[in-house]
Amino acid sequence: MNLKEQLIYTFDQLPVEKQEEAIDFIEYLNSRQSASEHLFSTEANTKHLNEAIEEIERGENLITVNLDDLRKGIFPSI
Repeated sequence: MNLKEQLIYTFDQLPVEKQEEAIDFIEYLNSRQSASEHLFSTEANTKHLNEAIEEIERGENLITVNLDDLRKGIFPSI
């Protein structure tokens, strides 16, 4: 039995509610992959995102957020 057959067999053994959870999780993973592919779809986007990642790693241009304020609907000024 190959991996695909094993996955199908294992999926078929799950209760219906667990099958639904697995499907939801797979859809979630697919949506994240699609979003990532879109964000890195152009050279300009890729450059901008990589620069932003580097700034985060250096601790630059960060905004401090208080979770209690967010719950109250108070957002930090930018």
